Amino acid sequence: MKAAVFHGPKLPLSIEDVELDKPQDREVLIKTVASGVCHSDLHFVDGFYPYPAPAVLATRPPASSRKSANRSPT
Repeated sequence: MKAAVFHGPKLPLSIEDVELDKPQDREVLIKTVASGVCHSDLHFVDGFYPYPAPAVLATRPPASSRKSANRSPT
């Protein structure tokens, strides 16, 4: 999957391929079809909120659908 990866304050986000683990017990894997960067994400990029890097910032829910699950979620 591709993701915008945060590498530290004052650095541009980079679009990279990332690997995901299979869902663990009571987790659901979703297929993300679209996502955006919101203003809150830019606070991390600008260095206003300290955050360990590298990271995939996800403050907005993506447009998605369920891909697989390990047990039915409740």
